[in-house]
Amino acid sequence: MSNAKSAKASAGKAPSLPVYEHPPQVTPVPVATNPSSLPFPEWSDQDINAEKWDVPKPKEKPKPNSPPEEVPQYVDPHFIHMPKSLPVVQWKRPKECFINVPLVMYIDTGLPDIISGNQHLLHSEFIREFIAAVGVLNYLGIHRPFTIEFTTPTYLPTTDGIPWKPWHHIYSMCKGGKGQKHNPQVNQLGDVLISVNAYGTRSALLHIRPGRAVFKMWVKSDNSFIIHLLSDSEIICNTLETILEYMSHESEKLMQMSDIISSSYGQLVQAFGRSEFKDKLTLFYKSYMPPCVLPKKASITVHASFMETFLKQVEDYSPQSEFTDRVFALKVLFLNPTLYSGHSNKCDLKFKTNEDNESDDVASIKLRNVAAMKIQALFKKIFILKLQQIHNDSHKSYFKIFECLKKIYIDIFNVNNRMNRCCDLIRKFLLVNIHMISVRNYYSVIKDLSYTTCLQQFTGCEQISTANSWVAISRHVFHCIHSREISVKINLFCNVPTFIVRVFDNDSDKEIARHTNNVLVYKYSANVHGYTVLSYGWSDREDKCQWKLDFTTMKSHDCLLVIPNVNIYNYVLKYNYTTNANNYMCRCIINIDHDVSFTLRLSANYENVVFRFRCVNELGQVFGEVIGKQNVILPNVMLKYIPVIDTGNYVYNESVNVSPRSSKSRSSAILRKAPKKSLRSLDKLSRGKQSSKDIIKRQDSSQEIKYKDTTYLVEAFVIDDSWPLTNGEWDVVQEIKSKRSIEYLYVPDSQAESSISSKKKRPQSAGSSKCSTGYTLFAISPYWTLEVISNSNDQVTAQIDNRRDEEIIEIKKKWYGDDSERFIKSKLLSFIYINFKLVVFPAVPALATNTSLCVKDYLKVSSRPQVALENNVSQATVLNVLKKEKYHPYKLHLVHELSEDDFDRRLQFCEQILNIFENLGTGLFCAAFEVFKSSHPYPPPREMGGEKVSKNGFS
Repeated sequence: MSNAKSAKASAGKAPSLPVYEHPPQVTPVPVATNPSSLPFPEWSDQDINAEKWDVPKPKEKPKPNSPPEEVPQYVDPHFIHMPKSLPVVQWKRPKECFINVPLVMYIDTGLPDIISGNQHLLHSEFIREFIAAVGVLNYLGIHRPFTIEFTTPTYLPTTDGIPWKPWHHIYSMCKGGKGQKHNPQVNQLGDVLISVNAYGTRSALLHIRPGRAVFKMWVKSDNSFIIHLLSDSEIICNTLETILEYMSHESEKLMQMSDIISSSYGQLVQAFGRSEFKDKLTLFYKSYMPPCVLPKKASITVHASFMETFLKQVEDYSPQSEFTDRVFALKVLFLNPTLYSGHSNKCDLKFKTNEDNESDDVASIKLRNVAAMKIQALFKKIFILKLQQIHNDSHKSYFKIFECLKKIYIDIFNVNNRMNRCCDLIRKFLLVNIHMISVRNYYSVIKDLSYTTCLQQFTGCEQISTANSWVAISRHVFHCIHSREISVKINLFCNVPTFIVRVFDNDSDKEIARHTNNVLVYKYSANVHGYTVLSYGWSDREDKCQWKLDFTTMKSHDCLLVIPNVNIYNYVLKYNYTTNANNYMCRCIINIDHDVSFTLRLSANYENVVFRFRCVNELGQVFGEVIGKQNVILPNVMLKYIPVIDTGNYVYNESVNVSPRSSKSRSSAILRKAPKKSLRSLDKLSRGKQSSKDIIKRQDSSQEIKYKDTTYLVEAFVIDDSWPLTNGEWDVVQEIKSKRSIEYLYVPDSQAESSISSKKKRPQSAGSSKCSTGYTLFAISPYWTLEVISNSNDQVTAQIDNRRDEEIIEIKKKWYGDDSERFIKSKLLSFIYINFKLVVFPAVPALATNTSLCVKDYLKVSSRPQVALENNVSQATVLNVLKKEKYHPYKLHLVHELSEDDFDRRLQFCEQILNIFENLGTGLFCAAFEVFKSSHPYPPPREMGGEKVSKNGFS
């Protein structure tokens, strides 16, 4: 029958195509004598002449005293989007701006260059063909005029005899027909036939596949610019901060797949025990299958892998007491008694091989296997029938099973949970399940999973109290807890104009490579002490620093990074710089009782000083060293706590497991906070944490073990004497040295104890982000500032290392304690010896006039200003002179008039000097006074306001 029909069709006309087939789409070739073959509508003179180009006039004349009608304004049909910085007030034509300037049309007799002006568009094949065609037509129209084609009785071109130009199809304000002149003009007001706008100088056309794609666009322009993005799908153009947040959202394909699986499972549960259950079960099986048709073996693999992942997800989000009931409910739902094999009860039976077994033929072995399969199928059928009976709503276990299935839906597939838990189920099903490796490429959503990120954000605010200063923004320590290397992108966003982010490996003290002010994407592996992220910047004004730190990784089903959210603790220590033989700029002590990592920054008030800054232990081992100028930073210093017993009643023993202070270490704290599943990957963190041998006691086991803090030193050395001091700074240094000497402490016991206790007292800094110590003697030059930046859990502090100075002072105090007059005698003998060896230079004449006045007059300058004006001497000058010489007779006599610099201490010191002089006699004192008088040409005591002065210089 079919053969006859085909033969009959071949004898006559060609058979018609079936309904589902269509003829191929072919572009028609225009025929010069057939206007209907043109791809665009046919033009006519009537259509051109009917177009109204003029401005519509009002129908009625305006009445007197009536408000004037609004003048018609030009309205651009194509709205141009301008940048926010350029608001549009009004659009104007060039004729409105240049009223008295006539419009001039430049006619080029040669061929226009349409290639050089469109080089930025030549990458497009269509543009190249279009420009080439226009250029060829323009050339032929001038040199080889061609005949006019596609004319009709209703359309006669008005360009007869004129060389062809590309704009001949424009008929603005022209009449069509025979005898009309083709003269297109610009319409000032009214309709617009063609609008030509320039939208930029660069363009690109990208064809992307369905799914998520990320593009980076670099723009460099000195002026304002406009970017037009044309897309047939959703596109987001924003800053990196916003793009990172969008990339952390699940893709649309994954959300659609999640909705389909969740909805199909919900319908399956609702159809439990009903007639439509079979259709809903088939729909659920299809919900997680790829859109293409899979082979039978691949389909079985997909079903088994999804059920395995689904049961693990149910186990993770179900209470332990209800998990068994829920697994049984799923067995009933899917009529599968072997759905979950949590406890493997299989046993391998190995039969002993003997001659009889070896002689068995293949047929008998097959027979036994077939018998075993039939027995298994029989028992399986019995189980399935038992499960199928529960599908009846009259069964006693029906409602219990139904409630368990609804709880599974609420925990995993509910609207509030499906975005996280169902998407996590799909991710584990496609990426984690090892059986899906050969099948996962059939799913188009697999590419979107590789473009979904996990974003961990930390925000904060730091107060910038001083303009043009350095500010510590954030400091975090994170641990990688995955067995493989993890790619991490770290970005800081803040309102500080200048900032930098640095990352260090705490195990090797190696810095991760960075580009400009942010760290490059790096593959981090698991280590013991983690990685430190330090962010700091420079602000030119007093303001609040709002910051946000992003850690971006590829989204996974497990936790990849453990990042404790802690605040920074900034400890500030200021002290005056004093010259010394070892060129020490500063020397501080840091005591720790657990492993810590922190940041050190040292700055000086003198901008040209060059110094070496380092952190060492008491044995001289260097843990960080840098050489810089004025401001130096050690970004990451990792120090380990070495437990040392405070008493000698204990011995080392490796058989007892004792880890002193191990609970305070950062790694152990992270281990306690990490999830149970992550603890398996944290074995490396627990290795090598005990830095010393285990310790046990010799005698009393109930006695508490006490350990000493591990001491580290922070030192700075001035290089090449690069910190010169002015005269005023030398006075400050001498004053500091005198207060640290034995003569400052050689006072009665009550004052000495109060003085020493005030120096040793440390400030209370708990609960504050910044603190300063009590060691700051003067807030004037020369001084340095040490900042110790650590986490709030560690709170690392520093103190001045004056242990050697205190030891020397204690030795001298014991030496002078035997004889109360020994200190004064030694100082006096030292003074006499120095003055005997002193080389005296001739006095400057200009200074002689200033020092010829009486000391009393100097001290009364504040009440007699004319003395200062006549002699250019101030009271501060006199006080500085008297401060330099402690044994000057005038100072001893006028000590009651000195109101500055610890009056009580000076008065007590002078009284002790008088008592010593009375015991020494006048001879020794006169010798000392004569030496002093010969080297310092001050007026003799008898010139002091007519007061009587004794032979030994005191009244």
